Amino acid sequence: MREVKDLSVTRSGVAPGDAAASAMLREAEAWARMQTELVGGIETLWTDWLRRRCEAMQAASRTLQKICESRTLGEVARAQQEWLSGTIERTAADMGDWVGGTAVWAGKRVDVTAAGSPIAAPRQAENQLADHTPQHQAAK
Repeated sequence: MREVKDLSVTRSGVAPGDAAASAMLREAEAWARMQTELVGGIETLWTDWLRRRCEAMQAASRTLQKICESRTLGEVARAQQEWLSGTIERTAADMGDWVGGTAVWAGKRVDVTAAGSPIAAPRQAENQLADHTPQHQAAK
């Protein structure tokens, strides 16, 4: 008669259920670490974004004050130019953070300051995509 082997323990001495539970635990720990990193990254992005929004409100307030105190049209234009310059800088920083943050979350590193502009990376990616369009391929 054949002997029935006890399948409750494998050669390594670990029960099959324990191995599955161990694998599930490792996956759960990896998932928890990934979620922690994701939330930490989102927190950083939101904190920086909110700081820039606060700066924008302060800049708008200062600009309105300067405009009210201006005596010439040149002073008004200069105040508006300074405000617009700051707005463009904050928008570029927002775009750079967004591109960098989404690239990190996607598991890729992107140089968001390529060509001296935080917006250059999306433009370069857009140009690379355009190189693969049927119209561009036909033109080659």
